[in-house]
Amino acid sequence: MAELVVSAYRFTHPDGSSKDWAIAHDAAGVRIFYGKTGGRLRTADVPAVRCRRQSPATEALARIREQERQGYHGLGRFRFDGSSRRLLGPVRETAEPVAPAAPVPAAPRLYWERRPRGPRAMAATPTPTALPALGEAASAILQTLHHHGLIEDYRGCGAAGAWRIHLHLAEGQTWSFGVVAPDADPADGLDATGRGQGSVPLDPPAPAVFLLALARHDPDLLVADETGAVLVQPPAPLALETGLAVALGLIPPPLRELLAAVPAPVEWFY
Repeated sequence: MAELVVSAYRFTHPDGSSKDWAIAHDAAGVRIFYGKTGGRLRTADVPAVRCRRQSPATEALARIREQERQGYHGLGRFRFDGSSRRLLGPVRETAEPVAPAAPVPAAPRLYWERRPRGPRAMAATPTPTALPALGEAASAILQTLHHHGLIEDYRGCGAAGAWRIHLHLAEGQTWSFGVVAPDADPADGLDATGRGQGSVPLDPPAPAVFLLALARHDPDLLVADETGAVLVQPPAPLALETGLAVALGLIPPPLRELLAAVPAPVEWFY
């Protein structure tokens, strides 16, 4: 995530410690950042289709008013570093009016959420569901992505029931996902109960393809497009090659391959 400008707010506890909350919005939706002052902030995304009146600006204003009612006070506009997920400092306002830049279309994203569903969702104390098996599925998916050249390299690590994978994409980019230990920050992944949410861009495609493939192994994981529609197959912008999509179980094999697998001779009856 590149550097962006956010509206920042702070809540100060009686003991002097504080926590920050920041928000930004564009045509695609609302992005919220929150956490301890000075630390790596966690994120939450609200796509435009889920905003009040489907308006990111309306949704952002309503969220700000809600935080103010909870005791947060405004800090002004701040620069936010998407890599470190930290507030960098206030924006220096120019005295001269600046012509607004032409709007840049937001890059399409996929939105994911994992939480217990069905009878497990009614449990008083949520417990991890199939997280070790999910880690095994993630490892198999990474091998397939690497074999088809969608990622340059990958590695995984796991201990005490937690696991995490790290993808090395083109041009030095990286992406991480997984389950973290109970005392760790679950940014870009799942907490110790297997819950989490976030979003990934469609370019580079590896993170989106990974999540779509992982959802085939996990009924608690949902992946949706910007309209809120849950996806069971890759969206057209991903333009996956057929062999990779079939290998990941995202689409069925072509009919000609199924017919070729039928032992000969075969007598057809019409």
